[in-house]
Amino acid sequence: MGDGSSKGDVNAMRLASVASTAEALEELGYACAFAKDGLVEILGKLPKLDDVGLAKVIGMIARTHTGLESGTGERNLVALAKSAGIAVPSAEALRSSTWNVDVVVDAVSQCYKDLSWESALDRLDQPEFGCPDARS
Repeated sequence: MGDGSSKGDVNAMRLASVASTAEALEELGYACAFAKDGLVEILGKLPKLDDVGLAKVIGMIARTHTGLESGTGERNLVALAKSAGIAVPSAEALRSSTWNVDVVVDAVSQCYKDLSWESALDRLDQPEFGCPDARS
C-alpha cells in the first residue's frame, strides 16, 4: 500500500471502525468467544458497548448460533490478533462451531460493569433481530 500498513493492520483498523461491536464479533467468528481473556482483549479494541449495542450482540448471537463461515472469521481473527498484539487463537478455538455464550456474558460483564442486561433485553426489538430456529 505504500503507507507502511500490513494487511493485518488494515483488517484491525477496519474491524475497529465497524458500525457496531456485534458486526465486528460476527466478522471475527466463533473463535473470538472461545476464552474470556481473549474476548476481553478484543472488546477493548472495538466500539464501546451501550445497552443498544449489547442488544445487537445478543441478537447477533441468537441469529448466528450456527452456520457462520469459518474461514473468513478465522482469517480476520488471526489478522486482528497479530496486528493488535494479542494472543493468536489456538487451533481448538479456531474449530469452534458456535458461540460460547458463557464466555461472552463473562467478558462483557467484566468490561462493562455498568451495563444493564435487563435494559439490553428490552431493546431487542430491532429490524435486524430474528431467530432462525427454536434453538436460537
